[in-house]
Amino acid sequence: MSSKEPVKPQAIPFSLLSSFIFKIGKIQRRKAGQTRKRDEDNYPAYGIFKQWVEDLRKDYSPFPAGTTAAVFRFLFPEEDVRRKYNIQEKTMTQLLADCFSVKEDSFLVWDSEEGLGCLGLELKAVMDRTYSGVSSHSLSIADVDLLLDELASLSGYTDLAIRESVRKLHDKRSRAAIIRHIFRRLSPEEACVVTQVILKDLRPLLYPYAARDYTSALTKYNSASVKVLSKEHAMDIWDSSGLMLKFHRLRSCIDSAAAFADRPDKTIKDIRPEIGQALAIPKSMKAISVEDAIKKFANQKSDVVWAETKYDGERAQIHVEIREGDKPHITIYSKSKRNSTHDRHGIHGLIREALGLDRQVNPVASGRKTVKRNIVLDAEMVACKGEKIDEFWRIRQLIGDTARGVRAGRRSTKAPDTECPESMQSELNEDFSLGLVFFDVLVLDDVSLIFRPYHERRSILERLIRVEPGKCMLAARYRVDMKNPNRRNQLHEIFQQHIDNHEEGLVLKAEESPYNHYRNPWVKLKKDYIAGDGDTLSMVMLGASWNKDRGRELRVPPSAFNTFYIGVLTNPQDIKLNPNARPKFDLYFTVEYGLSRESLDMFIAMIKASESVPVTHKHKLPYDVKILEEIQPGPPSILLESPIVVELFGAGFTKAPKSKHYELRFPRMQKYFRRMDRPWQDAADWEQVRDAARKSVGRSEDEDTPSQWCNKTWAAHTKPKTIPSTEAAIIKEEPLSQEEILPAPKRRRIEVLTPQASSPFKHVSAPPFASMTNLPPGNSERLPSSSPHSSQPTPSSRFLTLFSPTRVPNSQKFTITESQVPVSTACLGLQRSMIWFARPSKEQGCPRWQKDQRRISEERRTKSLMTLLQRCGWCDEPCSPSIRNGLIIVDTCSEKGPALWKKTVRLIEDAATEIKDENCLPIYVIQCRDHTEGTL
Repeated sequence: MSSKEPVKPQAIPFSLLSSFIFKIGKIQRRKAGQTRKRDEDNYPAYGIFKQWVEDLRKDYSPFPAGTTAAVFRFLFPEEDVRRKYNIQEKTMTQLLADCFSVKEDSFLVWDSEEGLGCLGLELKAVMDRTYSGVSSHSLSIADVDLLLDELASLSGYTDLAIRESVRKLHDKRSRAAIIRHIFRRLSPEEACVVTQVILKDLRPLLYPYAARDYTSALTKYNSASVKVLSKEHAMDIWDSSGLMLKFHRLRSCIDSAAAFADRPDKTIKDIRPEIGQALAIPKSMKAISVEDAIKKFANQKSDVVWAETKYDGERAQIHVEIREGDKPHITIYSKSKRNSTHDRHGIHGLIREALGLDRQVNPVASGRKTVKRNIVLDAEMVACKGEKIDEFWRIRQLIGDTARGVRAGRRSTKAPDTECPESMQSELNEDFSLGLVFFDVLVLDDVSLIFRPYHERRSILERLIRVEPGKCMLAARYRVDMKNPNRRNQLHEIFQQHIDNHEEGLVLKAEESPYNHYRNPWVKLKKDYIAGDGDTLSMVMLGASWNKDRGRELRVPPSAFNTFYIGVLTNPQDIKLNPNARPKFDLYFTVEYGLSRESLDMFIAMIKASESVPVTHKHKLPYDVKILEEIQPGPPSILLESPIVVELFGAGFTKAPKSKHYELRFPRMQKYFRRMDRPWQDAADWEQVRDAARKSVGRSEDEDTPSQWCNKTWAAHTKPKTIPSTEAAIIKEEPLSQEEILPAPKRRRIEVLTPQASSPFKHVSAPPFASMTNLPPGNSERLPSSSPHSSQPTPSSRFLTLFSPTRVPNSQKFTITESQVPVSTACLGLQRSMIWFARPSKEQGCPRWQKDQRRISEERRTKSLMTLLQRCGWCDEPCSPSIRNGLIIVDTCSEKGPALWKKTVRLIEDAATEIKDENCLPIYVIQCRDHTEGTL
């Protein structure tokens, strides 16, 4: 008697999946405010998927190996973190045009007002015109999945295991060859689906907008018109045991969850963490007030809630495995579950140091726990300056400077400190470093701690981490007694203290709560969650466009603007002096959220009724506008001839890569104003935005990061800031004596590129003590002569080097002029000079230097070199209209003085090579000498 042979799995046609997707896309949209009688009518996508799975099991069971993973990767392509294609619509359009031998114009309309808002649907429309309805080489779900593996293997961002697997199976083919192999065997419907899978966005097929008219789409429908099929509900349908969903809640990876679901012998005991595999990160609830935060813990049984400081950084889930005879193996996952081990190489040493893995530690003697086999930690990666945590935006540059592998190319050009010239960056960045703030431990030596209470996990963490301020830290936390009738005031005081200290906010955790438990969620409390407490600015809106991501959230067609471009006036002083002067704007960030659907509809109508030009015709505008090269999500479609004032609020301030201005973080629009109510001149200019940002992040008015570096290096003189009287004398000294100014000898040039220039610049370094300059004609105010001119410098002359950038005629370059004579400071017009006094570190300065400093009012002194460069227009900021030049007085009398002089001259020369503004002011550098008085 022979045993029955196992049934051979049948290949599942890809057409079954694509037809299911289009069936969900045809669900009738429910109008806003309309309800359905039956529960199942409120969630039709759930019923359609359930029926599809039942039919699939009936016709194709048992499934081919890998079917579960493939189906979920296709239905939820945004969750497919292991495959990266590096393909967006622009590239996909070129590939499809090559594949089908048609013009790109056939697809380029996808995001225009006349387009369908979806490249896949545009492809389907093109293919429908010639498709015969018969496909002789149909592909299965497994076939398409393998071909997409091959396509993804061409990207260095794809998981290494996929890339190695493909290399073993195939000779390398080009991206275009793979696309042709896939698409020429698909029907229009199938090709449409695969296109959107590659673009990692099925939303326009599953949940298309309900109306072509944007007003109807916005006001008659909303985002709840069709309930979206969630991956959690899909997993419940696919695996009725519920184990697939439980596994995913812990591991948060659809590939791992699918492999687990396919195991016939799986049990709940098999659901546990695995070192090297990402664990799900908790989603916190948002509290809109202190009272709301307290209420969210009403159903939790803990008598104590801990308020942890929320640090402004990037999440890092850290897996460490101790391997015998080798260094600890480190794997790092970001908040998006991406493996970021190589681009966060800069914190590997910190991790080993925090755990004591770089040295032999006696746990008994130290009283600390040690890692024997493995550990998983939750931490926040922050930017540090010394022992203090610095601003969030610096993290990008620090990551770029320390990354390895495919992301190592993202060096400092991605996020420069735009308050200073690029040539100074390498020295300035030496003071900044990445740090880690640890706040949880999830696994220790193969033992899962996820279901242990918070207080126990924290106790273990405190015994594990070797704290070093500015490098390895533990999250600060504060106890809130939930039984105390005064708990609200207690939490309010803690929160207020954090806001006063410019912290991002709090994360509240019940003492008895497990990690990532849906019944005991964490609660976030931030000032921008509280109505009226966020950072608020009135700014100008200069342009608009339709962004696919926001458009698909709102389910509105491309005719509806949903992304608004915010700018800042960069020449406010010109406008104040001459109202008819041509305004200059920098357009550098966007806002998409905040307005209700009804308000957004009216705002769009207002924009469409305004005079505008395409962004390609911006030269026709009555103002100059400079658009940030890397503005997200790309340049605007239109620019307004007359800007609109909008009121924005956000969660503090940040800086985008290559941007020189602060912008609101997570900006939202509260309201907009008609031009008759508020003209664009009422909006904040660049100085007001800068001042608001500095106040928000806790930086003083005259302080910036480069200046802190200068102060540390040279101990630049600082005093408590006072507000000078408007009538106070600027120069508090005796009348200036008149001295001869000798003719300038022959000039030599240092070429400096402007943004338009393309040839490399020449850097010429002047000998620091051989270069004594005279002022060019026009740069000094001659005093009436009452005595014969002297052909020799008087004893009171000062050694001075002039750095005066001037434009070469018919060129895009600047020259720097220098000459070889001593000159008196009497010619500098000190009443309109901005002066910086520099002295060697830890020295008080010579008597002459100190007396000169006392004679200059604080209004004409700067605290740092960088502030001087800014005021003179050398750092991408307009020069101050109240000054005519800059002056640096260097104390060279001490032993360290000559070295300080050399460094000052070198930095000024380096800064001069980065100048882009032809209207910048000259800067003079004087050597201080301890000699007769009365010359300054």
